[in-house]
Amino acid sequence: MEPNLDKSENLRNFFAAPVNQTTRERIFFSRLSFDLKIAAARNGYHLHLYEPDVDRDGFDIVVEDEDVSRWFQTKAVLASAATTSWEINAGLLWPTVDVGEKYFRDPVQCGRGGGVILIEIDDTDQAGNVVYSYTDYDIITAIAEGFLTEQIAIKNGPGRPYKPARLEATETLKLIHASDRDKKVWVSRKLFIEMSSADALLSAMGMRTDNNYGIFTIRNSFREVSIDEVGNSAANADIALVSALHYHMTILAGYQPTATESKPERFKSFTWVKLPPSG
Repeated sequence: MEPNLDKSENLRNFFAAPVNQTTRERIFFSRLSFDLKIAAARNGYHLHLYEPDVDRDGFDIVVEDEDVSRWFQTKAVLASAATTSWEINAGLLWPTVDVGEKYFRDPVQCGRGGGVILIEIDDTDQAGNVVYSYTDYDIITAIAEGFLTEQIAIKNGPGRPYKPARLEATETLKLIHASDRDKKVWVSRKLFIEMSSADALLSAMGMRTDNNYGIFTIRNSFREVSIDEVGNSAANADIALVSALHYHMTILAGYQPTATESKPERFKSFTWVKLPPSG
């Protein structure tokens, strides 16, 4: 019988070594590709995934679900690392021309409409498990507008005060808008939604699944549905808009892992405040 040796330290040292950075990226690119393709197969179709010949336009992969093609940057990070933000190409995040109209963006201010996949590697366990998180322009907008409400308890005390995700998102959008297409902006971990599964990731990316959230509801509700600082909608909001938005933000928030006492969900949908019935 082989001795039960814990090789988690070997794995951690391998991933942490700078000389293995490219190898690490290839390992987890292969893992991401496998997980997404299996998730697509579970939803009844073949997912196409391509890599660019040259890494110069701010994206690592192109994903196509037979209906939609989108561009994505991937970022692999060790769970033990203290990394809290990443540089992302502004032109990758800028919405496409057709979507830009919803956000009052001129065509020259539009880009690829891509997203960012965060691959967090559990380097404390020899199994080498990963956790995926995701963000894009629509999700950052949803956080900035209050459509997704942060649930993290803010503790007062010494040190730098906590910056709420809504403020972080608002400031990040300003940086994205002010940057040139080929310049990079820092995107905080606070603006990523952790995914419970590869199926959830596939849905959040805008690929076809049986449980897609309606990304269009964020775009249609931009500057139309107002959410206050505690996450309540204005009572006079358009019922059709606010009801659809609330429904689909609940689906999006549901992509997160099941909440526990030690790890609550970071985001939930806003609270829909309804007018009392007349008469």
